[in-house]
Amino acid sequence: MTSRIDILLVEDNPGDADLIQEIVSGAKIADFHFTHAETLSDAIHHLKEKGTNLALLDLGLPDSSGLETVNRVRQAISSVPIVVLTGNDDEMTGMAAVKAGAQDYLVKGKVSGDLLARVFVYTVERFQHQNTLRESEQFLRSGLDALAAHIAILAPDGGILAVNRAWRKFAANSGALHAGGFINANYLDICDTAAADGEPAAAVSASGIRAVIDGVDDLFEYEYPCHGPEQERWFHVRVTPFPGSAPRRVVVAHEDITRRKRADQALKASEKQLRMVLDTSPNCVFILDSQGRYILVNQAIADLYGTTKSAMIGKTERDMTVNGLGIPGENDSSAGTSYSMDGTICYEKSLTPPDGNKRWFRIVQTPISLPETPDCNLFIALEVTDQRHAQEQLRNSELRLKTILDAQTSNITLLDTRMRVQWPNREACRSANMTRRQIIGKYCHEVWHQLPDICEGCPVVPALQDGEYHTARLTTPAGRTWHVLGCPVRNDAGHIVSTVVVKEDITERIQLESQLRQAQKMESLGTLAGGIAHDFNNILSAILGYTELTLLQAPEDAELKGNLKEVYQAGMRATDLVRQILTFSRRTDVELKPLEISIVIREALKLLRSTLPTSIEFRQRIDKNLDQVLADPTQIHQIVMNLCTNAGHAMEPRGGLLSVGLTQTTVGPDTDPPNYTIEPGQYLKLTVSDTGCGMTPEITASIFDPYFTTKDLGEGTGLGLSVVHGIVKEYGGEILVDSTPGKGSTFTLYLPTIENADEDSRQAGLELPPRGTERILVIDDEPPILKFTSRILEQQGYRVDTENDSLQALERFRAGPDEYDLILSDVTMPRLTGDRLAAEILAIRPDIPVILCTGYSRIVSEESARSIGVRALIAKPIVRRTLLSEIRKILDAAI
Repeated sequence: MTSRIDILLVEDNPGDADLIQEIVSGAKIADFHFTHAETLSDAIHHLKEKGTNLALLDLGLPDSSGLETVNRVRQAISSVPIVVLTGNDDEMTGMAAVKAGAQDYLVKGKVSGDLLARVFVYTVERFQHQNTLRESEQFLRSGLDALAAHIAILAPDGGILAVNRAWRKFAANSGALHAGGFINANYLDICDTAAADGEPAAAVSASGIRAVIDGVDDLFEYEYPCHGPEQERWFHVRVTPFPGSAPRRVVVAHEDITRRKRADQALKASEKQLRMVLDTSPNCVFILDSQGRYILVNQAIADLYGTTKSAMIGKTERDMTVNGLGIPGENDSSAGTSYSMDGTICYEKSLTPPDGNKRWFRIVQTPISLPETPDCNLFIALEVTDQRHAQEQLRNSELRLKTILDAQTSNITLLDTRMRVQWPNREACRSANMTRRQIIGKYCHEVWHQLPDICEGCPVVPALQDGEYHTARLTTPAGRTWHVLGCPVRNDAGHIVSTVVVKEDITERIQLESQLRQAQKMESLGTLAGGIAHDFNNILSAILGYTELTLLQAPEDAELKGNLKEVYQAGMRATDLVRQILTFSRRTDVELKPLEISIVIREALKLLRSTLPTSIEFRQRIDKNLDQVLADPTQIHQIVMNLCTNAGHAMEPRGGLLSVGLTQTTVGPDTDPPNYTIEPGQYLKLTVSDTGCGMTPEITASIFDPYFTTKDLGEGTGLGLSVVHGIVKEYGGEILVDSTPGKGSTFTLYLPTIENADEDSRQAGLELPPRGTERILVIDDEPPILKFTSRILEQQGYRVDTENDSLQALERFRAGPDEYDLILSDVTMPRLTGDRLAAEILAIRPDIPVILCTGYSRIVSEESARSIGVRALIAKPIVRRTLLSEIRKILDAAI
């Protein structure tokens, strides 16, 4: 991508201005954007207000001409490069303009578009580079002036090219070597003159400077005194090459080191006094630098190591011994280490000196800063061998015990006889969210249970009384359950002096055990549901199949046909109940479809009426012509049964009024419900009200939680309302509850509606597919299902062969694979299952359409069936319209 360059074109001739913009427009070197000004006043106003990357300036303007034009622009704004436009025979003026501050000039009529473009780009880049150089030079000067050292830059002949502020100030006020050393003076001449007057430092400095200038050395350093009548001063001179190409220039820096020299002298005097004091001390005293090297030792530590003080200086502790006094925490216990605010460390350490006798020392380590060694440590070691031996066994025993206790996951504490904490283990500290120091001394019931008095049933109380072990299960105000063990501790005289308390929070374990029992119960239900599903669906297949066949034969006005319809409807409801069981056990997926839930609700209420006691009055109000809901009929049935059953239980044993209503309503920001969490729109509003016992706000807040129930153990799972809540939320709806203790409860459900299907599309869904004449092989080990399936197909015009043995069906197909147009087989059959039969058939003839039917099977799913080439998987019980539609669709697709 080319860079953008903004150009202010100052030209009073519009034709020339247009020509310049036109010849540059095709250049690809940059993206040029022109702003045209016809007078110098307009140009200066634009530069001050908006700026630009480049000013292209004609020298003949209405309000200015000649070099005055350049000067006025430079005075107005100096941060913009200028290119001058001159006439065909006016190059002298262009050169003068460059001297006046323009970057370049162009002669009108003698430039091409590419040349103009390059001039513009190079002018901008050159101007930016010049600015960078000026800024860099200014930065260097400012940096040098900020330094305290006296700095000068010398030419190869010793001439002073530049000096910093410190040099100038010192030269003006001092008679030192660089006195009078200002710019244009020759510093080497100054040094030679001073050397001739008897200044040896001047001769050394001049020699060193010349060596760096001549390239013999790249660095010269030298310290020299510069004493005056009133004071003594010292300087450090440093000479280095100045970066850049030949001729070689050098940087001379004089640093005043008077304070450092005086400090060194004072330190040496202080060290002499300190050595005299230290060498008289019986304690081992030494100083280590940051690298662990001795920089000071007294006679006591030299005697300890069997050497001299001078032999130890510069060596490390490890040079003297493997485990020196200044190496804390290695090979020996550092228990008892303490720290102070100034960083002082106190610890005890063992050492085996050359005499072979192990000795113990209490060592105080303090960080100190010396003039030449700012990062070091002072060590003072007092021998405590006798005391240490007396404490060693006790300390080791306590350490092992505390380590073992801290490794336990139980809450372990040691209490005194007043039940104050003497020591808690790590888990006890974690459970209290406090440190050991914060816990020790507090009462245990205050720390862990936030109680002012001893917990009721605490086993520590009887343990202190009778000296025996006692256990108890305690529940805290926060609802946590603890298993607590109290164990008394006796002294040598047999008196109880404290108690060990072992506590374990078993809240989660109790909850997990309950959840595990519930999960096992649900798993058992799921296993049972899966086990009965296949057989029950086979029974329903026979019932529904023969009912459908009989319906086709019964006269329209016969009472028999009405009875058969009731049977068929009950069978379909039984089918939904099987699917509900499988859904509950998580063995099938729910398929949502447009549904008139009023029909399902009426059926559920009809079934419910017979189960409620006569003491409960039942009222229902279900509006007509309601919109449909995208839902599952079994789940809607489950919602109504659950809410109404709960309402019935709430009115036991006295009875009451159960009201169910279904209306259509509009939900918006200003409409019911006031605390809605759903999108505005059309909803069906289902209400279930009772006049039962009602609920408190605390119970109301928890009724939708899984496993929450107010019923006695064994009377409820606590899953009903949780499942209802989940279904409603899955539909994009909302469920609200309003309950008053002693008056009853009202559950209000909002279910989003969808646009109803038109009557034509509904009628189309009820029509049977076209008839067929193809030949179909039907396999099922249940003779009733085999019989009515073949009759359904034959009534539709198909030619049907049947087999109730899958192996015989395979042999039959193998004998004439081209005789059949489609295979319809059950899945669960003895000896050879339907999926394996399909695989064998497809291996013989890959293009044969195969449909599998199943009431429930772990063997095959829609994915696994399609992976072996099966065209469709139909769920039992078989519905006539579904079966015929699927067969016709697959046969038509195979043509």
